[in-house]
Amino acid sequence: MDNPFAVFSPEGLAADVVVELFVENSPGVDSIQSDGHAMLVGPRGAGKSMLLRYMEPDCQRFSQTGGGVENSKTLALADIPYYAAYVTIRDTELDLLSTQDAGGLSTNIALNEHVLVVTIALRIMERASKNGHFGYDTISEVSFDSLHALFSMFNVEGPNFRRTDSERDVVKHIENWLHLEYDYTISYLHRVNSANSAFDRKLLRFSGFLSPLIASIKTLGSMPASRRFFLMIDDADRLSVTQTRILNTWLSKRNTEFSVKVSYEMYGYKTFYTSIDTRIEAPHDYQEIRVADIYTSNKKINYRDRMRQIIQRRLRRAKIFRPGSSNNITDVDAFFPEDHKQKLAIERLREVKRRDLQKDGSRSARDRDDLYRYVLPEYMSRLGGNSKNRSTYRYSGFDQLVDISSGVPRYFLEAAQKMYDRQLIRSSIGSVLQIAPEIQDSILRDQAQELVLDELEKLQNEPNAGGSRELATNLKNLINSLGAMFEKIMNDANASERRVFSFAISDEVSPEVDEVLKLGLRHAYFSRSSIGRKEGFGRTEKYVLSRRFAPFWNLDPSGFSAYKFLTTADLALMMTRPGIFRNRLRKGEFLEDGPQLELPIEE
Repeated sequence: MDNPFAVFSPEGLAADVVVELFVENSPGVDSIQSDGHAMLVGPRGAGKSMLLRYMEPDCQRFSQTGGGVENSKTLALADIPYYAAYVTIRDTELDLLSTQDAGGLSTNIALNEHVLVVTIALRIMERASKNGHFGYDTISEVSFDSLHALFSMFNVEGPNFRRTDSERDVVKHIENWLHLEYDYTISYLHRVNSANSAFDRKLLRFSGFLSPLIASIKTLGSMPASRRFFLMIDDADRLSVTQTRILNTWLSKRNTEFSVKVSYEMYGYKTFYTSIDTRIEAPHDYQEIRVADIYTSNKKINYRDRMRQIIQRRLRRAKIFRPGSSNNITDVDAFFPEDHKQKLAIERLREVKRRDLQKDGSRSARDRDDLYRYVLPEYMSRLGGNSKNRSTYRYSGFDQLVDISSGVPRYFLEAAQKMYDRQLIRSSIGSVLQIAPEIQDSILRDQAQELVLDELEKLQNEPNAGGSRELATNLKNLINSLGAMFEKIMNDANASERRVFSFAISDEVSPEVDEVLKLGLRHAYFSRSSIGRKEGFGRTEKYVLSRRFAPFWNLDPSGFSAYKFLTTADLALMMTRPGIFRNRLRKGEFLEDGPQLELPIEE
């Protein structure tokens, strides 16, 4: 890891690296390690794969002994709390079926289940062999008889294992047999349009093969004494609709042998219906675990503190210590410093405002609320006066980087990785002890520009990724309209609330608007929660724009204490006629809602 902030796929990381970098107080850690089916939900980069990788046996051996290669070798597999088998859909060929229509194959439930079962079983055995999960002791008679009976049911030549083989050898034999089944299946899918395309193998099913296979594996002597087994399926949003229905059918069954843990990107899961058109529901069929939150300072989740620990662990692994010290880790705030002159200028403005509040009184119940709400927005708007040149503000400092990452660790790490590379190029000592504020600001502005100008345009040009070009265009128009409105509000000295990053819908959402909002949610451009209705009865949906956009419109990302009420007609205007919306915005419309229920201010 030449760059301490480099982002890797967790399934490829060594166990000691995973344990060293993983922060155990991450959301969902305790819940997902309990028995029962679970759905792990969050945007890309929220830490779902890292959490599942951390639960694998080789990582648990490190974790239970406090880390260290030699220590982990002294802990037997039988001594860890559970066995977690990790399978990622991303590196499979399951998408072959989703693109096949010949003979109705894409909707053929039996064949889809066979491919899914063979793929998952093979991946379980591959990772068990690769990571040395099982020992060299001779397989017990109970385990041998159970596995032999399972494969004898198929009336074909099964794995070539014997009673005198070790557990590790038996697992390797099963892996080799599954490879043959997998290769035959994939070969069949490639030749399915040819004249001779009969599938002449017995189809494997969850209840007839995968479940008994796991039950047999659990009897091996080297398995954890608890006999708890978790089947962890990562990136399930990449499954086709038919495959997702099959997985849901597995989740709907009462299973005492093992628990299924499924992760997917928020709003990317294809369906919650089973193969027989019944719907799986939380918490009846599974526990839903969310790993991201829209508030970066929420005390219950404390994303800011978790992000601090993540960065500290990476700095420690890279041996980035304080100048003159060989054992004291560089302070995170010192590594990502604020712009010093800017910080002093903001503090001076804060003192002026504090004196004004003592003299004239505050708009809020507490003086500190006014200072929190108005000082930084006023400072930022003063930089450019009435001109558009407000880009002299520098987005810098660890806290501001956390806010801009919008609750997703990967967004912080991807920015930090680029900052580190750029700082290293400029370093005269060949190493990096801190990231200059101007580099932090430059990278954050570059990324915001890429979001608005490149990523949204790419979504327009790739209809399959976004549903349709029209939806993607409407989403781009909506985001640009919201950014312009929030910028206008922040620079309005008469606005009662100047830090606005979210909007609530005051009436019923039309299907057309709802589809655009769902597309934005799926790509993490928005987060969704609920808020009390404007009239004070019931609740309505509230959408928070990702604060990664803040540098593009020169917005204050440090929190949000207010929101705009918008109607479905307002949103439709932003999406389909953005030019008319901007003209009305220039005339002062859409700036004030009148009285509204306030969100709790973040500390």
